[in-house]
Amino acid sequence: MLSVPREVGISIVRNIDDVDSHLVGKGDWIVSDSKDVSCADGSAKQSKTIKTLSVKPLSDLKLLRNENAHEQVASVSVKGSSQVLNSTGASFELIAEVPEFERGSKVGFEVRRSSAGDEVTTIVYDDAEKKIIIDRSNSSSATCAVFADNDIKPASDSVWGYFYLYDIFTGASKSDVCEAKREKLSFHVFVDVSSVEVFVNDRFSLSARIYPCASQTKSDGIALTASGAATFENVQVWMEPKHAWADKRTVPTF
Repeated sequence: MLSVPREVGISIVRNIDDVDSHLVGKGDWIVSDSKDVSCADGSAKQSKTIKTLSVKPLSDLKLLRNENAHEQVASVSVKGSSQVLNSTGASFELIAEVPEFERGSKVGFEVRRSSAGDEVTTIVYDDAEKKIIIDRSNSSSATCAVFADNDIKPASDSVWGYFYLYDIFTGASKSDVCEAKREKLSFHVFVDVSSVEVFVNDRFSLSARIYPCASQTKSDGIALTASGAATFENVQVWMEPKHAWADKRTVPTF
């Protein structure tokens, strides 16, 4: 399912410290350069550059942002819990960066979240599994009338794709040229009622359909979530997006 217009191209990631030989096997990349870097202790490590597919939302989508319904949070720490944002909505755009989080943990967002907690769709990066996951196990209430009346069940399986965060040589000075730091996570999420689309680090995208229908409370909450310690930065949410089509328009006939 592709609904958000996107830009595709070639993404280049440089100065990779391939600590677990991830880039030795086959994958969605090519190693375009490899060189030795000298460490302060006299040893040497290999630095790699890769090329892979770039995918990100079309920049023109910024024109649909409603600046009168905008929330921005400079920095917030979350540890083994969820932090609810002030923003609410069934349709919104969200961007956020996660520069620091525990290795092997999960970090991401809860969307279409009911205040009663009976409905929620969770979007996370699972560092242990190296996956971006849209967890739909609680996306729809089991008592939703539209499903019960038609004797059907909403989709509840998770949608996921592999994604790998690289360790990057800092190279700030000769004394720490061999020090490497994991690249930060950069999320860009679009939710439009039943459509969820996730972009990560301009080189990964994933989409899914959800069917929230909580009867007691609206499923319009948004939260930051982390299974371990994590720091979210530059969190921005644009609610009530503008319509792509003008209110008054004429459609030519042929």
